[in-house]
Amino acid sequence: MQDPIGANPYAAPAARVEQPVSASSGERSSRAARLGAAVLDNTLLLGPVFLAWFFNGMMVTDAIVGILGAAAVVSAVVLVIDVVLLHRHGQTLGKRWIGIRIVRVDGSRAGLGRTFLLRMLLPGVIGLLPVAGQLFLLVDALAIFGEGRRCLHDHFADTIVVDA
Repeated sequence: MQDPIGANPYAAPAARVEQPVSASSGERSSRAARLGAAVLDNTLLLGPVFLAWFFNGMMVTDAIVGILGAAAVVSAVVLVIDVVLLHRHGQTLGKRWIGIRIVRVDGSRAGLGRTFLLRMLLPGVIGLLPVAGQLFLLVDALAIFGEGRRCLHDHFADTIVVDA
């Protein structure tokens, strides 16, 4: 058996080792799919409030109190639906419509505490810091361009986002 020119017959075998994703969890989702899901989720959560705020500038009546109240109720209902879907399926409404979900790095179910507290609430609280928080949110979002396509909040929670 002939080795290619320059190959060392005594060298240890080399293999590229990647982080495994179990067969049941699918392939890692694209950056575009994650962005689309985030836009949908934020639109569903904050859209009613922004619409009420917009109409507040156009109306000078007492009806705006009712509109703001209705917007808050709609946003609260969407939040409750998202929390239930995160607990059961590892998805929010936006992730469900796009066809992606959150799992642990080993492919197992992530759980509500991990997805809601570590992936959403912790970065949100850090983001409230005056200057460092905004810098953190920028770095968190830009981390998705790394080789593993994981944001900082994914590293905090030991999760990945895969195709559902």
